[in-house]
Amino acid sequence: KSKRKGQNNKSFAPKIMISNTDIRVIDWLKDRFEGLCLFNDVKPETETQKKVNNLMISGAPSVHVVLEQVSPYMIIKKERAEVIMEFTSTRMGKPRGSPYDIDPMPIAIKLNQMNKKGPIRAERS
Repeated sequence: KSKRKGQNNKSFAPKIMISNTDIRVIDWLKDRFEGLCLFNDVKPETETQKKVNNLMISGAPSVHVVLEQVSPYMIIKKERAEVIMEFTSTRMGKPRGSPYDIDPMPIAIKLNQMNKKGPIRAERS
């Protein structure tokens, strides 16, 4: 989510970040999703670290297209992908900045909970 300068309303921008030390994985993805992604690499801080290659896909239409194609093969993050696709499907074909058909805040909250690190604990009643 982000705030536009001078405005109080929030906008939500889905992104997919894929990182790998093997450039062949990133190149394979770039070939399949040409035009939908940005690439950069992170140089190692020490001699023992490998260079990390990052691929970022942003914007509801691009994210939706990629997740539609890869989510059938996902295991661990499949539920997150489905939640994101629920949101991106409402943005397809709409110009950037157009009003939301649904309130995106519950989706953002759900994703935030899913992305929390550490052991999962049952909520106390």
